[in-house]
Amino acid sequence: MNDMASRYNKEVMVVEVGGHENSPTDTYWTIHETINAVKEIPNGKGIGVFYWEPLGHSSVLPDGYPVGAAKAVSENVLQLTTAMDAFSGASGSTQSSGVNIATNPGFEVDGSTQNPSGWTTWSNGHDNANYTEASGYTGSFKLSHWKNTSYQLSTYQIKTGISNGTYTMKAWVKSSGGFNTSQMYVKNFGGTEKNVAIPATSAWTQMQITGLI
Repeated sequence: MNDMASRYNKEVMVVEVGGHENSPTDTYWTIHETINAVKEIPNGKGIGVFYWEPLGHSSVLPDGYPVGAAKAVSENVLQLTTAMDAFSGASGSTQSSGVNIATNPGFEVDGSTQNPSGWTTWSNGHDNANYTEASGYTGSFKLSHWKNTSYQLSTYQIKTGISNGTYTMKAWVKSSGGFNTSQMYVKNFGGTEKNVAIPATSAWTQMQITGLI
C-alpha cells in the first residue's frame, strides 16, 4: 500500500477484508490491524477500509459463504457480530479503537458449563446459582444468576498489565428483580469502588461505569 501511494501519488483503500463467521474475535483483530495499517500510509493517503459482505452467513446463502460478520439469531434473521466493533471510533488518527479487554465477554467459550472460561465465581456456598444458558444478547449464551433460595454471588475478572488510560465497563443485562442487591461493580483500579444498580427489566438494557483511570 505504501508503494502504491508513493509511486502513483494516489489514495489507497482496502475494499475487501473479512474473516470466518465463527471467529468474531479473530476477525475483530484482522479489521483492527488493517485499519491501523491503512492509517499509517504516509501523507494521509490511506483513506478507508471496507468489510466484504458483513451480512453474509452460511445459513442463508446457497453457496454456504462463511466469511461474513453476522450470526443467525433465528430462521433467516441475522445480527452483526462483535467483529464489526473494530470500526467503532476508527476515524481520526488519535481516536481510541474501543478494544474490549474482557476475556470471553459473551460467555461463548465453554458456554455449556457452570463456570464459563475466563471468569471466576465467588459465592457463600451457592456456586450453582451461577450458570450459562442460551439466548445471549449478541452471542449464543448469556450468564445467569438464579436460585430458589437466598444466595450471595459474584462473577468477575481480574485484569492486570493493561495500559494506563481511561476505561469504561459496559454490559447488557436483564433482571426479573426481587434481589436485595443486584449490581455491576469495578474495584481495585486506583480509585474507590464504583457500582451501578441493575434495574428490573425484561428487555436487554446496557449498563455502564465510566471514568475508570
